[in-house]
Formats: sequence, structure tokens, C-alpha cells
Amino acid sequence: MKILKIDDLIDVCRTQTGAGEILEKEVEKMLVHALLINMCAEFERILKELVDERCLEASDPGVCEYALSFSEAAFSSPSPKNIGDTVKRFGDASDTKFKGLRSEDREAREAWAAYGSIVTNRNHAAHGRPVQVTMDDVEEFYETGHVVLDWFEAALWANNRAFAFENIVFDGGGKPFMTKVSNSCGGWRVLHDCICADANFAPNLQDRQ
Repeated sequence: MKILKIDDLIDVCRTQTGAGEILEKEVEKMLVHALLINMCAEFERILKELVDERCLEASDPGVCEYALSFSEAAFSSPSPKNIGDTVKRFGDASDTKFKGLRSEDREAREAWAAYGSIVTNRNHAAHGRPVQVTMDDVEEFYETGHVVLDWFEAALWANNRAFAFENIVFDGGGKPFMTKVSNSCGGWRVLHDCICADANFAPNLQDRQ
């Protein structure tokens, strides 16, 4: 998930370096620090928006507001740990999806490491610790690691309507009139025939007699 503001900042920094020529070290260090801090601010903004969007799917307004109240605190830092912990809060399906994406192959593992390097170096820059990366390094981290945002979005929606049918009760005519299902969090719901007959929700349910 490329972010226009970050792309623009990289372009601006590149114009200051004379199309790839190395700047005097102190000036380059200032640009690197600014870029790292702005990158993480944008990551934090995007991650929070993705969580808010998912929370807004809750049908109960009170539950929705309750969920949204946590999104601000969840991303006080867009660290890999915070991302992983947030995904877990959305259930096992989301957690499994995210872990699978980040360890799918060598390219995925490199992307996860690159994202982590951005956050680690941003924290060093913000707290006055040495930052041992160049403009080229930061740009490469971004080009490799931005896909973590896409993984996060995909994981949040992994358990959407992910129900497992547990028991179907039929009336005398063989029509399902009540169905008990479990969701990924282990809770129970009872759905009446008007929902069960929804082809988008339970395709070919009549065939499950």
C-alpha cells in the first residue's frame, strides 16, 4: 500500500541530494530523520483508519463506539508488535491470516524485516539515538515494507462472516427454519429461515438436509 505523501517526501529529498549525489553527512542525516518520522506518522494514520473502517461494520452502534475507542490507543506506535497484537484482537482467523502472509516466502519475510527497520530507526531518531541508515536504505525499506499495510488490511477482514455451521433444524416440510452457528470467537447466534435462505450467506443450504 503505497502512500502518496511518503512518495512525495522521497522525491523532495532526492531533489536535495543532486539526483543521487551524497550530501554532506549532517544534512543527509536531518533528511533521513525527517523521512523516518513522517513515514511512521503516515503508517500510524493508515493503520488506525483501517481499524476504524473494520469496526464500523459492527451492527450495534454501542459496540461500534466501544471498539473505536480502542483504535487510538492501539497505534500510539505503528510497531510490528502493535500490529500483531491488534490483529489478534480480531480473532483467530485474522491472526492466522496475518502470520501466514508475513511468513509466506523469503520476499514476505524481507518485507516484514524492512517495515520493522523503519520503525526501529524512527524510534532511534525520535529519541536522539544514532541512526545508521542512509537515504537509499530508507527508500529501500519503504519500497519493500509497505506491503505490511496490505497484509494488515487483509487480516482484519479474514473472519468477516466466517461462520461454521454447527446444527440445522428443519421443519416438517424439510425447510430450514432455525440454524445454530458458531463464529470464530466461539460465540453463538441463532438465525431464522429468512437469513438462512440468503444465498449469499449460506449457498445451497437446502441441500444440507
